[in-house]
This record gives sequence, structure tokens and C-alpha cells, in this order.
Amino acid sequence: MVYFRNKEKGEKSNGDVDEKTKNKIVYDRVNVKTLPSFSLLNDKVQKVVRSASWYERYGREWQMIGIMLLLFPTCIYMQCSSNLVNIIGGTLIGGFAYAGLSQRFGHLAVHGALTQSKSINKLLADILVQFFGNFPTCLVYDAHIVLHHPHTNIIDLGDSSIWKVPALPKIVYMLFAPFLLPVLTPVFGLVGLIVERKFGYVLQYLLWSTLGLVAHFLPLYYFGYSIAACLFLIFASKSVFTVPYIHINIFQHIGLPMYSNEARPPRVYQMSTGVLNLRKNLILDLVFGPALIDCHVEHHLFPKLSDSMCFRIKPLVKEYMKENNLPYHESDYSERFFAFMQDYQRLMKDAPPITHFIGIQ
Repeated sequence: MVYFRNKEKGEKSNGDVDEKTKNKIVYDRVNVKTLPSFSLLNDKVQKVVRSASWYERYGREWQMIGIMLLLFPTCIYMQCSSNLVNIIGGTLIGGFAYAGLSQRFGHLAVHGALTQSKSINKLLADILVQFFGNFPTCLVYDAHIVLHHPHTNIIDLGDSSIWKVPALPKIVYMLFAPFLLPVLTPVFGLVGLIVERKFGYVLQYLLWSTLGLVAHFLPLYYFGYSIAACLFLIFASKSVFTVPYIHINIFQHIGLPMYSNEARPPRVYQMSTGVLNLRKNLILDLVFGPALIDCHVEHHLFPKLSDSMCFRIKPLVKEYMKENNLPYHESDYSERFFAFMQDYQRLMKDAPPITHFIGIQ
């Protein structure tokens, strides 16, 4: 069995090019008869899920949501202080609450992973993504649920190219540009709705997004801040975790095997080769959650599971991959950061090579 590997410097290319994408093709020959059935893993996981209580499935997530909701007024209270240390502390607390509510739990709500009720999950997604994150839920659903998950690392579908900005130098992209996200996100959201002709969602999005900004703006303004100062504190809070947010979205897929839609591998092989776990990091785990950090492989295999359940099935999934000689990618945040800094041109600017999957019968 030969797994994908990027062409090393000085190594001769096989010369094959995909006519549609004009990308180089690296052949990945795998005996499909030796690949395990996803249903076998699914049966094991579902057995664990069925044996779990409501608290084990969703309770811990609701506890964290409650804590983060309490941190939101705490942030505003501290920012209304005349003490600079309190203002900075409040901004950091606000950053933790904004990122956790909009990105960690908004992400789970869009997946339907916070409760068994579809209608409650939808309402939660609207509140968390639009009120706290200032971005349209419907666009998140289209980009993440419809494209990214079923077509993970499939060229022109779920290949993470949305995160690439080739015009930016690596230092700017990796360390400075993310701070502009809180300002650009509402603009991108509105423009996206217009471009996608989702006019029916515009009013709903503007209402939720405006309410989210006003809820933070009015207390600050009441306590004597100027309009400019209010907006600065709001967007400063929202920008606290934007740098790692960008990083985790590129670290976990870009640089791993990419496939053409015509030659995509079986699901279990696609996810085992195209998804990476960032090893456990206390701060990132609290802010973004295991599904986005150290259990991302598990999340891609079972996207409707909560953070707690992803963490619970991780040993089972890891053992299953090893038993069947499948890759299980793991790396430290720092290792991925320096890898991207050293190889930014190939990873973020050059078109990726396609792994042309060939199942040998």
C-alpha cells in the first residue's frame, strides 16, 4: 500500500497533469479490498453514543455556553471601568466569550450537535453565528455543511481554498491580517448574501447582527465612551482569537492529500488522509473545542457529535485507524505554524498536487 507524499525537491515529476485543474497528479494506489468498511467503525461509535446519557452527550457543552454567556456582561462591565488594566482584562474576557460562542458552539449548532431537536439547533445557530459572530448562518451552512464536510480536500469543492489569500505575504497573512476579520466579516456576510441571491435572509441577518453589536455598544456609550471608542472596544474584543482561528482552519487540511472529484477515495480513507488533529492545547480547547482542535478527525467522521462525544470516541477511532494501517494525522500547533511559515509558497500560493486515487481490484 502506497500512501500519498508530496513531491520532494529535485524529484522528477511523473508529468501527468489534470486537464481540468492543470494541477500535477501524484498517483495513490491502494488495494480497496484491504480498506475497512466505514460501517464497522460507525457501529462501534454508535454503540458508545447510545450508551451515553444526555449530560454526556450535550450537558458539558451547555455548561460552557452558560459560562461564556455570563462572561459577556462581565466583559462589558470591566470595559466600562476607568482603569486600563480592567479594560484590557475585559477585552480579553470578551474575546474568549465571542470566539467560544460564535465559533465553537456556533459551529456545533450548525452541525446539529447541541441537542436532538433540529428546530432548537437552528435557533441556536442563528443566535450564536449571527448575534455573536456577525455572519449569516445560511452561508456557513452552505460552505461548511454542504461543501467542506462531504467534499473534504476534494479540489474545487471542499479544498479549503476559501482560506487562501495569495496576494498577502506570509507575515501579514499569518500574524496581522486576521485582526481585520471582525470589521470585514459583516461586510463579507452581506455581500455573500447578495452574490448568492439569498435576499430572503438579508433582513434576518441584519437584525441579528445589529442586535449583537448594539448589545455591546449601548452600555459602553452610556458610560461615556465616544462612538469611535465603543466600536474600537467591540472589535478589539472580537479580534482576540482571530489569529489562531485562521491558523486552525488552514493547519488541519492544507498540505494534506487533495483529490479530484472523479477519483475520490472511500469516505474513511478520504478523512484519514485529508484531516489532521492539533494536539491538545488547553486554551485552544476551551475556546474552539475538541471538535475543532484535537478531535478534528473524529469530527469529520461523525460531524453530528458534540465536543464531549468526539473526545470520548477518540481512542476508539485512533485504534481503528492503526489496526487498519490508515493514517491518523496529529501535530502540535507550533509544528504546523513553523511548517507553514517555512513552506508558505507551496502551501498557500501554489496550486496543490492532486492525489489521483486508484483502487486496485
